[in-house]
Amino acid sequence: MKKSLSILFIIISILAVNIVFAAEPAPANVTVHVNGNKITFDQEPVIVSGRTLVPLRAIFESLGASLNWNEQTKTITATKGADKIILKVGNLVATVNNKQTQLEVEPIVVNGRTLVPARFIAESFGMVVGWDASTRKISIDAKAAQLNAEGLLQAGCITCHGINTIYQQRSKTEWPEIINRMVGRSSYPWKPEEVKTISDFLINTYGK
Repeated sequence: MKKSLSILFIIISILAVNIVFAAEPAPANVTVHVNGNKITFDQEPVIVSGRTLVPLRAIFESLGASLNWNEQTKTITATKGADKIILKVGNLVATVNNKQTQLEVEPIVVNGRTLVPARFIAESFGMVVGWDASTRKISIDAKAAQLNAEGLLQAGCITCHGINTIYQQRSKTEWPEIINRMVGRSSYPWKPEEVKTISDFLINTYGK
């Protein structure tokens, strides 16, 4: 009986060790560039479930966002212009501009550093994210996002003059809702992700 219990204990111990190692995030071996400038991290980015996570302070500061960290609740709050992102370590639910959204991978802590999903953060701020597999390079470009938004506006037959007229007549806080109402009313078939890109662009261009 004792021998059987000993064998069972050994098996359980081996399985437990394997589970711990399986959960360990793998080094990403990537570089991250924002508007052409390489970011230097004090903790190597890692890959979890196929998603790259990077140290939060470096990525937010490089994107021009202000950051607040609540140590007690492990909550991250970042703001950039009209956008606000709230994440919590170990939680798959994030809040972007007061709306909850599901993450594919939650923020984690590695070697005392909090890491967040790079693509989600950048795209939530209306930026364009590119991936070069040959060089393992992640490119985040705010200028590309602006050009993309301008192109979408032209495709939708909405002129800057018309935008300015509507914008001056309505409360600035209503602008995202105004953009949403344009969906389906233009000759261009707007998509939800395009609406957000345009909304972010217009708010940043014409003010909050």
